[in-house]
Amino acid sequence: MSVLARRRKILAPGEVMRTEYIRSPEVVAATLRRATGSCEMPSCDADLFLRENSSFYLEIHHIRPLAKNGADSIENTAALCPRCHREQHSGINR
Repeated sequence: MSVLARRRKILAPGEVMRTEYIRSPEVVAATLRRATGSCEMPSCDADLFLRENSSFYLEIHHIRPLAKNGADSIENTAALCPRCHREQHSGINR
């Protein structure tokens, strides 16, 4: 499955250009189903909070980033709690 990107142009001083990747809602849904309401980081024991629809809040993380030619696929995603997701992007052990 190819990843589509939308580019924004610099319109005025102080604005920046960025690339937004259009992600598949089917991949998000399948990853959340696989997680069965738990963070997929093996060592995580976080208490997740419930969303308005009574599902547990998890964020979808691309293991190999889309910006580095990672696939928008079930095999390249993990459902993570907010803490583990932020650690994967900013932590010393990412």
